[in-house]
Amino acid sequence: MHVKRSELRLFFHRMILFLIPLGLLLGGVNGIVDPAELFLRRHFSRPIARALIQGNNVKVPYIPEEWGLLQFELVKLLCEKRSTTLDLTVWGTSRSSELTGDMFPRKPSFLNHVLHGGSVLDYVALYGHYMHYHKLPRAIIISVDPWSFCARTPLTIDGKTYWLPDPLTPLQVSTGLERPYNQGMALLGCSPRPQDFVPASNRLAIAWALFSPSYFQAAIRSLGMTGLEITKSTYSKQGFVIRTDGSHSLKQSSEVNPEEVAALALEYSSVARGRLLTKDVLLRPYLLLFEKLISRLKVDGARVILYISPLHATVYDAVSVHDGNSLEAYLMRVARSEGVSLIGSFDPHKYNLSAKRPFFLDYYHPTNPAVEIILEHHKNSLQGLGSH
Repeated sequence: MHVKRSELRLFFHRMILFLIPLGLLLGGVNGIVDPAELFLRRHFSRPIARALIQGNNVKVPYIPEEWGLLQFELVKLLCEKRSTTLDLTVWGTSRSSELTGDMFPRKPSFLNHVLHGGSVLDYVALYGHYMHYHKLPRAIIISVDPWSFCARTPLTIDGKTYWLPDPLTPLQVSTGLERPYNQGMALLGCSPRPQDFVPASNRLAIAWALFSPSYFQAAIRSLGMTGLEITKSTYSKQGFVIRTDGSHSLKQSSEVNPEEVAALALEYSSVARGRLLTKDVLLRPYLLLFEKLISRLKVDGARVILYISPLHATVYDAVSVHDGNSLEAYLMRVARSEGVSLIGSFDPHKYNLSAKRPFFLDYYHPTNPAVEIILEHHKNSLQGLGSH
């Protein structure tokens, strides 16, 4: 069938008239509502950080995406406000998010820098950021995970997503911590590499979300949610609470069903064997950077404590039999050679963290009571924290 050129022009003209308003609608709603905080990240992180530094707990509708931006703002506002250095900070991930200042006998001035999926690159950035203000904390607990020295990647099976170490992918510093990472690397006498940063292609993918219909649907669903809220609660089922010391709970131990968690742990074990604690997660360039960071922290006068958060017993038993525990063995060697304390273990049996009790909310996140048991076990190694 022959189509006249004038008819084609009319068709394309009508399409353009349709697509331009549609694009403006999608872009406007997605950019303004921004349910996953893709475009207004720093705008949202700054008021959260300000409220925390002012001594408030903060409730938000969902778990924030960009923890790097939040930690950048926290260090900046904290160092600008305080005339003295903090007694104690935690540089860690969601697996160390339950550590709170109240768990330490002397109640030190305390801040937990939680970086979900964080790595040694993020710890270098925190070091650089604190040193920029000449206020390095007196003591630093560094939490180490299977993805501290290699990237982690999602594996989706039957609609369920599992996060696992990925030695073939370079680590990348968290978004928002690029500048302090460069500062930290300079202080360590190291040069950043291009692969240490999120590539431009990832930023283009985020920009494309501005016109995404699926992101538009998420924006519409989130319109009824409230934004940042100051709260006295330390946990909420209807939102996500970040406590004033930076810590948070993904779930309360009273909400945990040990049988359900054990079933989740069994599923995770089947995909984690051969990948979680093996020597393959120990990538030498990142190990050397980690050791250099510890040495430099000591030279700069900080007390360093290495912390290992345990795995669920079902996971640990399965992966340790299959893989051994090369990661923990390495950390023990580093602690001895550097003369620093090592507390915690991937092995939950060391602390009698039974799978039949609510000590884990999933296969590798311990609950608050489990963390308290670990700190009590290592109380001699924690003596003096908070004393000047």
